[in-house]
Amino acid sequence: MKRIFLVFIVSFIYSFFSMQAQIDLDAFENYNIYDGLPSPSISSIVQDGQGFLWFGTYDGLSRFDGNSFVNFRSVQGDSNSLPENEVTMLFIDSRNILWVGTARGLATYNPVMNEFKKQSFILDFPGHRNTRYITDIKETRNGDLWISTTYGLYRYFQATGKSIHYLPDTNDPFSLPDTLIHRSYLDSEGRYWLCFWHKGLYQLSVSGNTIQCKPFVLRNLPLGFSEPLTMPTAMSEDDEGNIWVGIYQSGVLKFDPVTGKVLTSFSHQPGNSRSISDNRIKSIFWEDKNKVWIGFDEKELNLLDPVRRTALHITPEYKSMRSVKANFTRYIYKDNAGSLWFGTRFNGVNKLSDKVNLFMHVLNIENDSMSLPENDVRSFCQYDSILWVGMNKGYLSAFNLTLNAIIKNFHFPELHSIRDIEVANDNKIWLATYGKGLVCFNPATKRIDYFNNDQIKGFPVYSLLMVENGLWFRSHEHLNFLNFQTKKILSIDINESQIISQNRPTQVNFSLISSDNGYIWTNTNSEIISLNPADYVKTVYNIDLSSNNSIRINCMALGANLIWVGTNQGLYEMNLSSNKITRHLQSAGYLFNDIQGVVPDKYRNLWITTINGIVMYDTKAKSSTTYTSRLFINNTYFNPSAVCYTTTGIVIAGGSNGFNTFKPEKIDLQKNSARMVITSIKINNAEYSHPEVRNASFVSKLQLKHYQNNLTIDLALLNFNFTDFTNYAYRMDGFDKDWIYSGNKRSVSYINLPPGRYTFRAKANSYEGVWSNEVSLFIRVAQPYWRTWWFFIIILALIISALYFAFKFRVRTIEQMNEKLKHLVQERTVEILAQKEELRKLNVSKDKLFSIIGHDLKNPFNAISGFSRLLIENFDTYSKDKQIEILKIMQNSTDNIIELLDNILEWSRANTDRIKFKPMPCDVNVLCEKAFEHLKYAAENKTIKLINQDISVIAFADVDMITTALRNIISNGIKFTMPGGSVTVSYLIKETSVVVKISDTGIGIRPEVLRKLFHVDKHFSTEGTMGETGTGIGLILAKEFIERNNGSISVESTVGQGTTFFVELPVRT
Repeated sequence: MKRIFLVFIVSFIYSFFSMQAQIDLDAFENYNIYDGLPSPSISSIVQDGQGFLWFGTYDGLSRFDGNSFVNFRSVQGDSNSLPENEVTMLFIDSRNILWVGTARGLATYNPVMNEFKKQSFILDFPGHRNTRYITDIKETRNGDLWISTTYGLYRYFQATGKSIHYLPDTNDPFSLPDTLIHRSYLDSEGRYWLCFWHKGLYQLSVSGNTIQCKPFVLRNLPLGFSEPLTMPTAMSEDDEGNIWVGIYQSGVLKFDPVTGKVLTSFSHQPGNSRSISDNRIKSIFWEDKNKVWIGFDEKELNLLDPVRRTALHITPEYKSMRSVKANFTRYIYKDNAGSLWFGTRFNGVNKLSDKVNLFMHVLNIENDSMSLPENDVRSFCQYDSILWVGMNKGYLSAFNLTLNAIIKNFHFPELHSIRDIEVANDNKIWLATYGKGLVCFNPATKRIDYFNNDQIKGFPVYSLLMVENGLWFRSHEHLNFLNFQTKKILSIDINESQIISQNRPTQVNFSLISSDNGYIWTNTNSEIISLNPADYVKTVYNIDLSSNNSIRINCMALGANLIWVGTNQGLYEMNLSSNKITRHLQSAGYLFNDIQGVVPDKYRNLWITTINGIVMYDTKAKSSTTYTSRLFINNTYFNPSAVCYTTTGIVIAGGSNGFNTFKPEKIDLQKNSARMVITSIKINNAEYSHPEVRNASFVSKLQLKHYQNNLTIDLALLNFNFTDFTNYAYRMDGFDKDWIYSGNKRSVSYINLPPGRYTFRAKANSYEGVWSNEVSLFIRVAQPYWRTWWFFIIILALIISALYFAFKFRVRTIEQMNEKLKHLVQERTVEILAQKEELRKLNVSKDKLFSIIGHDLKNPFNAISGFSRLLIENFDTYSKDKQIEILKIMQNSTDNIIELLDNILEWSRANTDRIKFKPMPCDVNVLCEKAFEHLKYAAENKTIKLINQDISVIAFADVDMITTALRNIISNGIKFTMPGGSVTVSYLIKETSVVVKISDTGIGIRPEVLRKLFHVDKHFSTEGTMGETGTGIGLILAKEFIERNNGSISVESTVGQGTTFFVELPVRT
């Protein structure tokens, strides 16, 4: 009889605590109208392909991004709004289209335009009430939609857009039995079920356009259920293909959909608190073999364990923010991340994340004798399936690791604090205590023995280590060994000079571990001590010679040929082969320095308890994941060395608020499948709208005016768990130099964004610690009119005209002065005559230059004048292409004028010593690339390839001069090369100089022209392959600049084959 009673008690404890372990009753979150929902009554929930959650309510539709709600309502006169505010059903089809069923029809959502399209095939029938009320929507494998209503069943062919309306037919026994379809269900095998409110459960089969609707007969109906099942309200399918159905006023059935055999049933049993709360079932959701969620019409949410046939009643708690709210659970939905959403009738939606149960929490519960007796947990020791837990105030508990439950509590107030526990082979429990030193407890006899403290050097005892023939234990200044055979105690002085110094920390923690060679390891505040038990020789290792006396060792753990040491200043590793000590604080990447406990798992990851949470440290990747007290852990402070790793692979960590247990392999948080989206774009504080895209998450580019340069972008990571821990990062390529990390701030603003092209990029880091996908947005802010090319051309033309007339005036003035000088020279001496001759030569050179200018400016200006006149006279008759062709000719002439003037000005500055000569080491290859960049449009117009040998070539020269020289030579090559040709730059590196070889595949230079190159007094003008003018001034300027830099230039050319220029520059001064 006693044995039967014991089995009953253990079974009850197992059932109760297993159910409690499945769910944390404090883990619910509630969203209601004060959070943004349009109504507190939820009718349906779905998640779309982007990751948004949609909630159908009695007063509109709401889209949720994890942070805020966007609501949609029916607007009178707006054909793109909802048909009705009362949303009855939501459905996402295989094409990821959202279908919205309402009390007055059906609509589909266009996510790009952020609007709805009413579906006209749901008809009104005069004389009948609510004929367009949608009750359910399903899609069969062939892509057809089946829409249940209060007036029949619609079949919608998505491929053709046609539909069929099925109604009851008295002449057809297999037609619908009633017009009112309450719910429908499509199982994994494609069977389509219909629930009629007053007719029961039916199965629908389809042949062509004909349907057969047959009542489904269940066998072996239990007591309390009648056939037919008059009011089936909800259905769900388990992993074995069985169907769970809720029957209003009867309870829950599980049946085989093939045979119809009822496999099990659950009903409310008055007086049995472990049965389901009520029989008025409104929703049901099968999660796994131990979890079936049931919602009722008026009662609280239930979590049914079908295996143990017990139901957990989740009572609403309105005082707690993180608790389930309300009865009346009408709809249950599981999102892509595994979180459950419970839609209620009057209190919004409740969410239960699957992440909150990763860490089981065991603590003291008031008036519960089978809970932990004291929350301040100090030590653990596993023996078989029992975990012994030592606590403050002398409490000791036996925790069954299989049942996940406390099975026995002991209290010895005189022990004060139990700092460590070891279990001997004879099942006796050895305790390291603060109040009575070393204690032996026999749980079978409940006898406790205190050792003669006269034999023990030091008091109290901090840590224990069980070995084959005895027990090592650590007191304040001594390491002691109890021989089980002789009952004698050996004490070894630790000589703890650092601990008793003035600067020592107030808290002391001593560990005891044994390495594979049998050595015993312990610690002082800042030292690691090894002891050879064969000869009791000690070796001392200082943890960190560079640190001050404030360092404190809190714990030690044995790894693979190493010892992990946790301190108040981070994590250290001691290699047992080299005895080298390495600090891991810098590479670990976590913020918690005050380490309380360290334990390695079977994957060689370290689980580290700190004063603020738990850190998982990957010793291979040198990376970490942090689980804070706010996010997952219920403990606010973990105690030193109060951590262990069981033989079944469970990590147990104790602190000031009980202890947590978890399996490392189940904490698979290193995934972030949530999608990053842009939820809002505001330009100058106004919501962005475009005729083709009205949803910000679908906008890929923005074309903005120059005054539309104040931009605000709202972001969201579509992750619905712990959104407060989501961190965002963004950058504007072309504006920001690097990523900007904004924490959990989701709104990004840019003020007075300059004209230009930008790419906005953003990403998010969720509570999982993994960065999401990047979202990008191309932005172009247009230039104002005064910075456009045509405005620039007008201003340039005015400047050139002014320069021309100023130049002509200057020439006229010089000529008059020369005439005066001519008369004066005749009256001067021979010296004046010589000066006159020199001046004459200079005037000749200038006249040549003016002649060149006059000659080469005339043609482009004639072209501009002629074509502009032609364009003015024929503007209305010319096609747009013809206009653009003429404008291009004018632009080309302008470019030739600018190039000529640039060369003349540079030549003038060089001859008047107004250019500062600043030679320095420079990469000629880079200078050629700059020249290519300057001339790439001229080359592209003629489809000429610009080729630069990829090699670093360092010369000692003035960067500006050599850049100008190289640009003129390359420009010359482009002018005289036929379309489709190439200009190639290659290099020859000598000991004291470098040679730049610039070759083109052009028309070549005739010998008589070749002799005139580099001479200003040899006037010639040659047209390029597309009519470009050339005077040779650019080459003259190039030669002067190159020679100014102690270099030389030469040329080789063959008519019809091309030209090669050789530029040699020195490599040093």
